[in-house]
Amino acid sequence: LPRSIDYLKRSLPRGTEDAAEGYRQLTQAYLHLPQPNLEGALAANEQLLALPMDNENLLAPARLERGELLLRLQRREEARQTLAHITPRAPGDIYVRARALRASLCQQDELWPEAQKLWEEILLDGQHPPKDKDQVFYSLGLCQARQGQAAEAETTWEKAMAFNSEPGQAAAFRLADLALHEHDGSRAWKAYERALRDVSSPADFHNHLLDLAEARHLCEEGCHLFGTLGDFDSARKLALAYARLAPPGKSQELLAQAADALAQAALDRSRKASNPGEAVPQEQEARTHFKEAAAAYQAVADLNRGQPAEADWLWRSADRFLQGQDYSHGLEVLKRYLAIPQLPEAQAAQGWFTLAGAYQKLQQDQEVQKALLKCIEVDRSGTYAARARYLLAEAEIKRGKPENLQAAEAILKQNLDLMGLAPDPEAQEKSLLALAGLLYRRHEYRVAAVHLQQVLDDFPAGSHSTMARHVLADCYRRLAKEEEEKIPQVERSTPDAQSHTREQYRRWLGQALENYQKLKEDLLSQQAHAPLSETDAAILREAQLAEILCAFDLGQYADALQLGQKFVDRYPNRPESMVAFKQILRFYWVVGQTETDKAKKDALAVKAREVIAQARAHLKTLDEKSFQNEAETHNRLWWEQWLDWAAKQKQLGGTP
Repeated sequence: LPRSIDYLKRSLPRGTEDAAEGYRQLTQAYLHLPQPNLEGALAANEQLLALPMDNENLLAPARLERGELLLRLQRREEARQTLAHITPRAPGDIYVRARALRASLCQQDELWPEAQKLWEEILLDGQHPPKDKDQVFYSLGLCQARQGQAAEAETTWEKAMAFNSEPGQAAAFRLADLALHEHDGSRAWKAYERALRDVSSPADFHNHLLDLAEARHLCEEGCHLFGTLGDFDSARKLALAYARLAPPGKSQELLAQAADALAQAALDRSRKASNPGEAVPQEQEARTHFKEAAAAYQAVADLNRGQPAEADWLWRSADRFLQGQDYSHGLEVLKRYLAIPQLPEAQAAQGWFTLAGAYQKLQQDQEVQKALLKCIEVDRSGTYAARARYLLAEAEIKRGKPENLQAAEAILKQNLDLMGLAPDPEAQEKSLLALAGLLYRRHEYRVAAVHLQQVLDDFPAGSHSTMARHVLADCYRRLAKEEEEKIPQVERSTPDAQSHTREQYRRWLGQALENYQKLKEDLLSQQAHAPLSETDAAILREAQLAEILCAFDLGQYADALQLGQKFVDRYPNRPESMVAFKQILRFYWVVGQTETDKAKKDALAVKAREVIAQARAHLKTLDEKSFQNEAETHNRLWWEQWLDWAAKQKQLGGTP
């Protein structure tokens, strides 16, 4: 070839078409060297194009070759300019090749408007219809998408998808991604179905327009985008379909995430359900999805067996099995998790604590205790050890015997001591409440009150604050009762002893009143935003009645009267209103006894009789069932007899 090149360079005639053929051969000779001489080929091509002739059959192929040479030399702009000089006057096949190459070059250089115009010309050229129409549709759609013409791109890519080809598949991937960014989940899912239709494994995937890594990225991003749209069902379906293309474990991870989201969505719907009948199916659906997520996480853990990531995947799997109420599988995965060598102490303690919870669901009490003790053993001062001690104490309390209660008290005191200055809030709150409950049962109201006050100080917004304040108020009321019972005994003592007892009585009663008032305010505030639970509604009524009684016993008669009247107005159909009527009547009696003006005294007696009449009328409206499980409200017969007795009292002008 080198000798041939020298010969051609010396012997080429000037200015003839024979010379054009010679330069063409010289160009090819440079290109066929063992190491192609692109610059030499380009120079020979330039000499050909410089010949004085107007024969497009010779010039057009030369321009096309020049464009290709410039492209190989990375002189892209010159290549595009050269190709632009090949007009429709050129031979058809040359013009078609040049226009397609120019369109591809513009697209590669992100000259989207120019590329789009050329692809559109190619599609509209009825004289030279493209043989690779699917590829042209794909490329045109890409240009449209890059210029923000989403609707046009979607339409164009759908045309490409009709071809069972690599461009058709690539267009499906692109359309799916675009549709998701346009919030069109339905269109996106159909495109993903088409894109993955003929794929059974990563080895089957071959596409010159979209490599495996990008296809995987678009599938994984699709799962994420479906999730952001709240379309977790499509995210789940895509994760399942992606298993045919994904690297090991990735599709299971995405499936687990989608199933997790579906489970949470079902739980949210169950919480918003207007009645239990609507909630139950949603709860069942949530459990199904949690179990699906658990199985997927377990599959990822299997692929990471012996690797550092195994523990995290096993933990997720166990947690979802338990949320799905599949306790047997949850136990199985937890045991495998706890068998991992050199598991950090805090993680091991959490694992044993969770294992105890699973055993508790299966009512295997001995295994519960073993797991809790193991939790304490592996991380004695940790968060889960504190929670484990509380559960051990709770189990002792449930057994109920004196020795069990004594053991529970010792465990709870130890737990509070060990938590020190950095307690676990959950364990501390529950331990304080449980210890206060034990002391309350033993009538040690003063010490119980100290622990209950700490709960309210440290956890003012805690879930147990309502009950804690209710019991605290009752402790103070009972302490006042104890002091009241001492008053007759100290009548024969020194004046100081008598004064001290009465002061203590009023102090405890005042603290009871203060806490009942705070309890009432908190519950009424909650009620203004949402209906109270039955338990909290009952506590609210009890707090208001106790507030009336405390105010009366403290001599705050006017306040007690006003509170009693408000209670009757607020609860016209409740048996507790009978207690309020009784306190209103007591007001008129007590005030009447101290009144010296006869006219005023008679007026108070009239008021008292009116209250009795109102109470009788109220009693008639109450159903006998409404008195059930209400110790303070007695029953209908009791109230009828009491009202008969009250009507005969001397304060009302009757006989004693």
